[in-house]
Amino acid sequence: MRRIGVRNSNSRDLYYALMAMPWWQFFLVQGTAFAGISMLFALLYWWPGNAIGGARPGSLMGAFFFSVHTLGTIGYGSMVPLGIYANVLVCLQAYTGLTCIALMTGLAFARFSLPDARVVFSQHLVVNRRNGIPVLQVRMVNARGNRIVQAEVRLTVVLSERTQEGEWIRRLIPLALVTSATPVFALSFTATHTIDETSPLWGLDGQALEDRSAEFGSCSRCPHRSSGEKSGPGQRE
Repeated sequence: MRRIGVRNSNSRDLYYALMAMPWWQFFLVQGTAFAGISMLFALLYWWPGNAIGGARPGSLMGAFFFSVHTLGTIGYGSMVPLGIYANVLVCLQAYTGLTCIALMTGLAFARFSLPDARVVFSQHLVVNRRNGIPVLQVRMVNARGNRIVQAEVRLTVVLSERTQEGEWIRRLIPLALVTSATPVFALSFTATHTIDETSPLWGLDGQALEDRSAEFGSCSRCPHRSSGEKSGPGQRE
């Protein structure tokens, strides 16, 4: 999907990207940022040639290790800054290190505390009969060992249709469910939509749904949990 008329918002959505990416990417970004900042200050320490006492003059590796010690607030004492220039750099890097540690700690805590309902949806929808009336069913299960209370579910179908002017549009149509909520969601729950005269699916067979590019989506909402976890966003599929 290509957006036209809007600016690239990747830099503005950096927090969302760091929260949404997998854990291995998060640690990769964190490690890359740490190494990059350490190398940047290492080049500034290395440039004068003799800004670090206890390190071999002109050694970029020694400057890099000193930069890592400073950024991580380790300070073994074997290498020390010499002169005003090096001490000013140490102050700047120490402040940068404290800021980075605070940001990364906050991001890691936010990722660990992010609520996740872990609701697993079935891969296929089933057209069944109940009391002689066709029904559309989708099953979901609670993948955790806790008991979710006051869980809600919604089912939506997206259909293509042509307007009177001949324009094709996509419509999101909610499907009424026999039961859209359950007081306790411990194991599984089956969302059931009755296909009768009031249903948007009435009179549509498989070929008709394919011709109209039908797509089905379900959304579960779990506002409360018996285990005391925070409420969080639902899961969709």
